[in-house]
Amino acid sequence: MGDMENNQLVLSEELILLNLEVQNQVDALSKMAKNLEELGFVKNSYKQAVIEREKIFPTGLQGSEIGIAIPHTDAIHVNQQSISVAVLNQPVEFIHMGSEDQKVSVKIVFMLAIEKADSQLEMLQKLINLIQQEEVLQQIIKSEPRKEVLDLLRKELRGGIQNEKNISSLWIRNCDIHSS
Repeated sequence: MGDMENNQLVLSEELILLNLEVQNQVDALSKMAKNLEELGFVKNSYKQAVIEREKIFPTGLQGSEIGIAIPHTDAIHVNQQSISVAVLNQPVEFIHMGSEDQKVSVKIVFMLAIEKADSQLEMLQKLINLIQQEEVLQQIIKSEPRKEVLDLLRKELRGGIQNEKNISSLWIRNCDIHSS
């Protein structure tokens, strides 16, 4: 990480986990958080914090065919802003965002390690926009080298946010946003 500015968001091949073997939601969150920690992007408190936050504020979202989750937690657990992406070997159950018991069968997990609440909201909006594009999600699942997934995500997440107002109101209606 070296001389990187702290406010820069890192999305790199080492943060992309393809065909990740997991047993359940906690296993998926644990493996992704462990990878982020080993690479120095988050503190060792991040894993437990993201698991606990997911219980209280679920992040599962159902696309037209593919379920995704966008787990994240408070900035105090983050060393360097980053996003990790996992395509799971088999879907696992997450609870739908804004619900207490509606289940989503999740195949792709976008784990955010963000330091500022406004940056977090902006990235969540972009990801919510992304899940509305079923063909992009299918490409992510089918891509083999991590570089292919990385290039696709960089292209999609760099783009503008469509329907920004609608996405913001949907997000704010369905979730509580906590800033530290």
